[in-house]
Amino acid sequence: MHTLRFRSVTGRALVALAAPLLLASPATFAVGPAAPTQSPIASEKAGAAKIAATSEDHLAKADTYRKEAAVYRAEAAMHRKMLEQYKEGFPATEGKIDEDTYVKKMRVHCEGYINKAEALATEAEKFADYHREQAADLRAPGLKAPVTPGDHLARAEEYRKKAAAYRAEAAMHRKMLADFRALAVTERADEDPGRKAMRIHCEGFINKAEELATEAGNFADFHRMRAAELKGK
Repeated sequence: MHTLRFRSVTGRALVALAAPLLLASPATFAVGPAAPTQSPIASEKAGAAKIAATSEDHLAKADTYRKEAAVYRAEAAMHRKMLEQYKEGFPATEGKIDEDTYVKKMRVHCEGYINKAEALATEAEKFADYHREQAADLRAPGLKAPVTPGDHLARAEEYRKKAAAYRAEAAMHRKMLADFRALAVTERADEDPGRKAMRIHCEGFINKAEELATEAGNFADFHRMRAAELKGK
Protein backbone atom coordinates (compact mmCIF):
# COMPACT_ATOMS: atom_id res chain seq x y z
CA MET A 1 0.00 0.00 0.00
CA HIS A 2 2.79 2.39 0.98
CA THR A 3 4.72 1.44 -2.14
CA LEU A 4 1.72 2.17 -4.37
CA ARG A 5 1.17 5.48 -2.62
CA PHE A 6 4.84 6.44 -3.00
CA ARG A 7 4.86 5.59 -6.71
CA SER A 8 1.64 7.57 -7.13
CA VAL A 9 3.19 10.61 -5.48
CA THR A 10 6.36 10.15 -7.51
CA GLY A 11 4.33 9.85 -10.69
CA ARG A 12 2.43 13.06 -9.94
CA ALA A 13 5.70 14.84 -9.20
CA LEU A 14 7.16 13.66 -12.51
CA VAL A 15 4.09 14.84 -14.40
CA ALA A 16 4.10 18.17 -12.59
CA LEU A 17 7.77 18.64 -13.45
CA ALA A 18 7.61 17.38 -17.00
CA ALA A 19 4.49 19.30 -18.05
CA PRO A 20 6.04 22.80 -18.19
CA LEU A 21 9.15 21.36 -19.81
CA LEU A 22 7.17 19.59 -22.53
CA LEU A 23 4.88 22.57 -23.18
CA ALA A 24 7.67 25.13 -23.13
CA SER A 25 8.94 26.55 -26.38
CA PRO A 26 12.51 25.73 -27.49
CA ALA A 27 13.49 29.25 -26.45
CA THR A 28 12.83 28.35 -22.81
CA PHE A 29 16.19 26.63 -22.52
CA ALA A 30 17.98 28.67 -25.18
CA VAL A 31 20.98 29.46 -23.00
CA GLY A 32 23.44 29.27 -25.87
CA PRO A 33 23.99 28.32 -29.52
CA ALA A 34 22.64 25.09 -30.90
CA ALA A 35 24.77 21.96 -30.68
CA PRO A 36 27.01 21.43 -33.72
CA THR A 37 25.97 18.77 -36.22
CA GLN A 38 29.64 17.92 -36.83
CA SER A 39 32.60 19.09 -34.79
CA PRO A 40 35.80 20.47 -36.34
CA ILE A 41 37.63 17.45 -34.90
CA ALA A 42 35.30 15.01 -36.68
CA SER A 43 35.52 17.00 -39.90
CA GLU A 44 39.30 17.00 -39.81
CA LYS A 45 39.41 13.25 -39.27
CA ALA A 46 37.05 12.79 -42.20
CA GLY A 47 39.34 14.88 -44.39
CA ALA A 48 36.76 17.63 -44.78
CA ALA A 49 39.05 20.31 -43.33
CA LYS A 50 42.38 21.34 -44.75
CA ILE A 51 45.55 21.33 -42.69
CA ALA A 52 46.24 24.75 -41.14
CA ALA A 53 49.38 26.12 -42.79
CA THR A 54 49.23 29.92 -42.45
CA SER A 55 48.64 32.12 -39.43
CA GLU A 56 45.21 32.98 -40.88
CA ASP A 57 44.37 29.26 -41.14
CA HIS A 58 45.29 28.73 -37.50
CA LEU A 59 43.31 31.76 -36.34
CA ALA A 60 40.26 30.51 -38.25
CA LYS A 61 40.58 27.09 -36.61
CA ALA A 62 41.05 28.72 -33.20
CA ASP A 63 37.81 30.65 -33.70
CA THR A 64 35.98 27.47 -34.77
CA TYR A 65 37.14 25.63 -31.65
CA ARG A 66 36.29 28.64 -29.48
CA LYS A 67 32.73 28.58 -30.81
CA GLU A 68 32.51 24.82 -30.32
CA ALA A 69 33.64 25.20 -26.72
CA ALA A 70 30.93 27.82 -26.18
CA VAL A 71 28.33 25.40 -27.57
CA TYR A 72 29.41 22.64 -25.18
CA ARG A 73 29.43 25.04 -22.22
CA ALA A 74 25.91 26.14 -23.18
CA GLU A 75 24.78 22.51 -23.36
CA ALA A 76 26.17 21.90 -19.89
CA ALA A 77 24.51 25.05 -18.54
CA MET A 78 21.15 24.08 -20.05
CA HIS A 79 21.25 20.61 -18.50
CA ARG A 80 22.45 22.05 -15.21
CA LYS A 81 19.38 24.30 -15.20
CA MET A 82 17.14 21.36 -16.07
CA LEU A 83 18.68 19.34 -13.24
CA GLU A 84 18.00 22.12 -10.72
CA GLN A 85 14.37 22.35 -11.85
CA TYR A 86 14.15 18.59 -11.72
CA LYS A 87 15.42 18.49 -8.13
CA GLU A 88 12.88 21.12 -7.08
CA GLY A 89 10.09 18.74 -8.09
CA PHE A 90 10.91 16.19 -5.40
CA PRO A 91 10.73 16.42 -1.60
CA ALA A 92 13.97 16.28 0.33
CA THR A 93 14.68 14.65 3.68
CA GLU A 94 17.61 16.21 5.55
CA GLY A 95 18.88 17.71 2.32
CA LYS A 96 18.69 14.42 0.37
CA ILE A 97 16.15 14.00 -2.44
CA ASP A 98 13.68 11.15 -2.01
CA GLU A 99 14.01 9.33 -5.32
CA ASP A 100 13.16 5.92 -6.68
CA THR A 101 15.27 3.90 -9.16
CA TYR A 102 13.90 5.65 -12.27
CA VAL A 103 14.39 9.11 -10.76
CA LYS A 104 17.97 8.26 -9.78
CA LYS A 105 18.77 7.04 -13.30
CA MET A 106 17.45 10.30 -14.74
CA ARG A 107 19.57 12.38 -12.37
CA VAL A 108 22.73 10.33 -12.96
CA HIS A 109 22.19 10.59 -16.73
CA CYS A 110 21.85 14.37 -16.52
CA GLU A 111 24.93 14.77 -14.31
CA GLY A 112 26.95 12.56 -16.66
CA TYR A 113 25.86 14.60 -19.68
CA ILE A 114 26.96 17.82 -17.94
CA ASN A 115 30.38 16.38 -17.09
CA LYS A 116 30.95 15.10 -20.64
CA ALA A 117 29.90 18.43 -22.18
CA GLU A 118 32.26 20.34 -19.86
CA ALA A 119 35.11 17.95 -20.73
CA LEU A 120 34.51 18.45 -24.46
CA ALA A 121 34.47 22.23 -23.96
CA THR A 122 37.83 22.05 -22.19
CA GLU A 123 39.36 19.99 -25.01
CA ALA A 124 37.99 22.40 -27.64
CA GLU A 125 39.50 25.33 -25.73
CA LYS A 126 42.87 23.55 -25.67
CA PHE A 127 42.70 23.17 -29.46
CA ALA A 128 41.83 26.87 -29.76
CA ASP A 129 44.83 27.80 -27.58
CA TYR A 130 47.11 25.60 -29.66
CA HIS A 131 46.03 27.20 -32.95
CA ARG A 132 46.39 30.71 -31.52
CA GLU A 133 49.94 29.85 -30.41
CA GLN A 134 50.73 28.44 -33.85
CA ALA A 135 49.37 31.59 -35.49
CA ALA A 136 51.59 33.74 -33.26
CA ASP A 137 54.62 31.56 -34.04
CA LEU A 138 54.04 31.84 -37.77
CA ARG A 139 54.01 35.62 -37.54
CA ALA A 140 57.52 35.54 -36.08
CA PRO A 141 60.19 36.37 -38.71
CA GLY A 142 61.93 33.45 -40.38
CA LEU A 143 59.54 30.77 -39.10
CA LYS A 144 57.98 28.40 -41.65
CA ALA A 145 54.79 26.44 -41.05
CA PRO A 146 55.43 22.67 -40.76
CA VAL A 147 53.57 20.95 -43.60
CA THR A 148 55.51 17.84 -44.60
CA PRO A 149 56.52 14.91 -42.33
CA GLY A 150 60.10 16.20 -42.50
CA ASP A 151 58.99 19.67 -41.34
CA HIS A 152 57.19 18.19 -38.36
CA LEU A 153 60.10 15.92 -37.43
CA ALA A 154 62.47 18.89 -37.58
CA ARG A 155 60.13 20.89 -35.33
CA ALA A 156 59.86 17.92 -32.95
CA GLU A 157 63.65 17.82 -32.65
CA GLU A 158 63.74 21.57 -31.91
CA TYR A 159 61.25 21.13 -29.08
CA ARG A 160 63.10 18.07 -27.79
CA LYS A 161 66.26 20.17 -27.48
CA LYS A 162 64.31 22.97 -25.79
CA ALA A 163 62.87 20.50 -23.28
CA ALA A 164 66.36 19.18 -22.54
CA ALA A 165 67.68 22.74 -22.07
CA TYR A 166 64.87 23.63 -19.64
CA ARG A 167 65.46 20.44 -17.66
CA ALA A 168 69.17 21.25 -17.49
CA GLU A 169 68.32 24.75 -16.16
CA ALA A 170 66.07 23.20 -13.52
CA ALA A 171 68.78 20.71 -12.53
CA MET A 172 71.38 23.48 -12.24
CA HIS A 173 69.15 25.58 -9.99
CA ARG A 174 68.23 22.50 -7.96
CA LYS A 175 71.95 21.95 -7.29
CA MET A 176 72.39 25.63 -6.44
CA LEU A 177 69.51 25.35 -3.98
CA ALA A 178 71.07 22.25 -2.37
CA ASP A 179 74.44 24.06 -2.04
CA PHE A 180 72.66 27.10 -0.65
CA ARG A 181 70.94 25.00 2.02
CA ALA A 182 74.21 23.26 2.89
CA LEU A 183 75.62 26.66 3.86
CA ALA A 184 72.91 27.16 6.48
CA VAL A 185 74.51 27.44 9.91
CA THR A 186 71.36 26.45 11.79
CA GLU A 187 68.13 24.71 10.89
CA ARG A 188 66.33 28.08 10.99
CA ALA A 189 68.77 29.83 8.67
CA ASP A 190 66.12 29.91 5.94
CA GLU A 191 63.96 32.08 8.17
CA ASP A 192 66.29 35.01 7.50
CA PRO A 193 64.29 37.27 5.07
CA GLY A 194 67.15 37.49 2.56
CA ARG A 195 67.77 33.73 2.53
CA LYS A 196 64.05 32.95 2.38
CA ALA A 197 63.55 35.26 -0.62
CA MET A 198 66.49 33.60 -2.39
CA ARG A 199 65.14 30.10 -1.70
CA ILE A 200 61.62 30.97 -2.91
CA HIS A 201 63.04 32.54 -6.06
CA CYS A 202 65.13 29.45 -6.76
CA GLU A 203 62.24 27.04 -6.15
CA GLY A 204 59.97 29.12 -8.38
CA PHE A 205 62.55 29.08 -11.18
CA ILE A 206 62.88 25.29 -10.92
CA ASN A 207 59.11 24.78 -11.10
CA LYS A 208 58.69 27.10 -14.10
CA ALA A 209 61.62 25.50 -15.94
CA GLU A 210 60.14 22.02 -15.38
CA GLU A 211 56.73 23.21 -16.62
CA LEU A 212 58.30 24.68 -19.77
CA ALA A 213 60.20 21.43 -20.33
CA THR A 214 56.93 19.50 -20.08
CA GLU A 215 55.19 21.83 -22.54
CA ALA A 216 58.11 21.63 -24.98
CA GLY A 217 57.98 17.83 -24.67
CA ASN A 218 54.26 17.92 -25.45
CA PHE A 219 54.94 19.96 -28.59
CA ALA A 220 57.63 17.48 -29.62
CA ASP A 221 55.17 14.61 -29.14
CA PHE A 222 52.56 16.42 -31.22
CA HIS A 223 54.91 17.05 -34.15
CA ARG A 224 56.10 13.43 -34.11
CA MET A 225 52.47 12.28 -34.11
CA ARG A 226 51.63 14.67 -36.98
CA ALA A 227 54.61 13.43 -38.99
CA ALA A 228 53.44 9.84 -38.52
CA GLU A 229 49.89 10.77 -39.58
CA LEU A 230 51.16 12.45 -42.75
CA LYS A 231 53.22 9.35 -43.52
CA GLY A 232 50.03 7.32 -43.25
CA LYS A 233 51.15 5.31 -40.21
